[in-house]
Amino acid sequence: MHSVLSADYNLNFLNRECKFNVFKWLNRIYLNFGQENWWKLAILILILCVGISSLFIGGKFLFAKQIFPYHEKIIEISWQELPKNFKNLMITLLKMAGSGIFALGFLNLAFGFIYWKNSLEVQPISILLIADFICWFSIFMITFSTFRKTKVETPWKSSAFILILIIISLILIFLK
Repeated sequence: MHSVLSADYNLNFLNRECKFNVFKWLNRIYLNFGQENWWKLAILILILCVGISSLFIGGKFLFAKQIFPYHEKIIEISWQELPKNFKNLMITLLKMAGSGIFALGFLNLAFGFIYWKNSLEVQPISILLIADFICWFSIFMITFSTFRKTKVETPWKSSAFILILIIISLILIFLK
């Protein structure tokens, strides 16, 4: 019995009718991982989601020109009122945090690509996910504790969401 996406069918009839090769790409992913390795595909998708999120958030911090509105609410001073040296310090700290998160996002995408192309074993991926966990757990704890102390809406929900994706990935790796 053949599945709909098996190598025999190869979705050639759909590739001819479609302007974009979406079906060809999906078929390649399916054939690369196979039906019995669905968990590898799930891990790949989760790693890519974490990577894209990390790139976006890291880039936002890395290219910030001033502190974010929730920072102003926490310190109860507007950006314009801050002394120049303090502004420089705050921007430097934002850029340092952003560069670390951005680099981790790039590593996630790079490892995800290698994992997809070369069927990389799960050990290097698990090391990456443990590093992701440490980073995002720290970010979650900092943003959530600040939210609890100040009642200012910090981005703790987005860090919790990314942390959940990482935990699901780690569970999938350690169960297999």
